[in-house]
Formats: sequence, C-alpha cells, structure tokens
Amino acid sequence: MRTFIALDFTSNDKTALSQLIETLRKEAPRLKWTAISNLHITLKFLGETSVQQVESIKQYLTGLSEFKKVFPVKFNEILFFPSASRPRVIALQGVNPDLSPLALQIENTLCGMGFQPEKHVFQPHLTIARLKEPSAVTIPANLEIQLTCSGRIDFFESILRLQGPEYRTLMK
Repeated sequence: MRTFIALDFTSNDKTALSQLIETLRKEAPRLKWTAISNLHITLKFLGETSVQQVESIKQYLTGLSEFKKVFPVKFNEILFFPSASRPRVIALQGVNPDLSPLALQIENTLCGMGFQPEKHVFQPHLTIARLKEPSAVTIPANLEIQLTCSGRIDFFESILRLQGPEYRTLMK
C-alpha cells in the first residue's frame, strides 16, 4: 500500500481553505482542485509500505507526543511544480519554524526503518490543485492566509482512483 504521514487542519481552517479555493477556482476552472477533505501538509511520503512496516510506523508515531501541539502556519506564496511555465501541481507555500524539525525527525527515523530519504529539503506546502497535462496557468501568485494545523499527526494510505486520490486513515 502507498502511505504518507501528514498534519491536518482544524475544521475552521478547512472552511477558510474552501473559500480560498472557490475564489481561485474562478480564475482557473480547468484545474483539478483538491477535495477539502484531502487537504493536509505532508511530512513524509513513504510510498509502498508493508503491513509489518505500517505497524512499526504506528508505534513510532504514537510516541511523538512532544510534537502533538497546534501549529500555526502562514501561507504566503503559490508554488508551481515542477516549474511555473509547465506546472503539474499547484501548492501554497507554508512557513513555520517548528515544521522542519518535526519532518526531519520523522525522516531520520523512517530512513532507519528502511525507507528512502527525500531527494529535496522539506518544504511545507499544501497541494491545492493538479493538472493532467502540464501547461501555463494564470492565478494570482500573491496571497496570505494564516491557518492552524490541528496538532494531530495522521498516517494515511493513498489509494489512486481515476477521479483522484482517496485517503484512508491508518492512524490519527
């Protein structure tokens, strides 16, 4: 199964994100916008994970109590991956100094469990839209929104479907 570890948002902030996405959707209606229930900050994408690894990861995450606090995150820029001229993913850039140490601790521990290290430095972001085929997109690049991660570290299975990914909670 494909898995990842993420931080969720409070319900009030999901409402604010819904309003922001509706505004942006008017600017770029052809994009595949992320379902509000799927919005999160990924701390570590694990990829293929065995049942035995899932159980070990759950045990490890249960012990991360020192990080189980509310995280205010400021989003102040729109990111385009892999490039602004031909993006496939559109995300909001997040800023919070507490997120990088948490992601690094998870990264180091899971690499010790046999998972591959990330190729890039952790960059907190919130994926808001995707494109099937890379092409130029016109949406405002300047915005600022302050959100609150719930302080809960979640562990998900990602099931790829034609209509978009489905996330099944393995642990909250």
